Amino acid sequence: MKPLLGAMILVCAGAAASAGPLSFLLSHHDLEVYTDGDITPEGKDLPRPDPQHPLYYLAIAAGYKDFGKPIAGEKPPKQKVMIDVITKVLDKQGYKLATNKNPPQVVIVYSWGTMNADRMSGTSFVWNEGQVLDFLGYTSKKSSARPDRAFPELAPGLSFVNGSFNELSELGRLDYHAIALAAYDYKAFCQGKAVTLWRTHISSPSLGFDMFDALPKIAAMAAPQIGRQTDAPVHILADDHYRPDIEFGEAVVVPEGKAKTE
Repeated sequence: MKPLLGAMILVCAGAAASAGPLSFLLSHHDLEVYTDGDITPEGKDLPRPDPQHPLYYLAIAAGYKDFGKPIAGEKPPKQKVMIDVITKVLDKQGYKLATNKNPPQVVIVYSWGTMNADRMSGTSFVWNEGQVLDFLGYTSKKSSARPDRAFPELAPGLSFVNGSFNELSELGRLDYHAIALAAYDYKAFCQGKAVTLWRTHISSPSLGFDMFDALPKIAAMAAPQIGRQTDAPVHILADDHYRPDIEFGEAVVVPEGKAKTE
């Protein structure tokens, strides 16, 4: 059956994930990912899929986006590569492209690109620091959350960010590669309404990492967090638990370790 793929639109708002201090980043300089997710009241009864119990979706690829300040010279992967990568990542989590035989239950809109800081020339001041931190997931609600109670069963390779003032100040001055996904109610979508079920934002400090190489790996590392509620941003380090191998062309995603967070 031929999968159903929707027309391109832009849907993105919100909150993606968070990190470790700049000193940690510069000393270790491994690929690391921060994820943040929200499930809305309308989406709380949506079943959590897995490969044996799939959820079928209509895909809308919104393409490349500069969520923060645009910077010239970026060389992102071709759109087809990212569509292939994200389709395979979603497939591994139980989200299957709808077909004529299996009509869509939800609509998933996704985009990828950058979240760059807009720095004042000659200073450390960042004009859009609040926008960067909001994308990372530091809303007032989440910055005061109790992650030890909200999400105690984190798998190896995952941790929370404390969200201290110094740490947030450093995070707000970084540039990031970013991916944003959101799921919408299909029936409402057909009526011209946007009823959000969940959204997941994924970010990774871009210093020292080429976007073409990093974005597919970021998607693979964050895959288990897609569609989940996180009451604090979650940090993923590319160690033995999360060291994805991406093959371009057919965009085969092969994480070396499996991580379960529930």
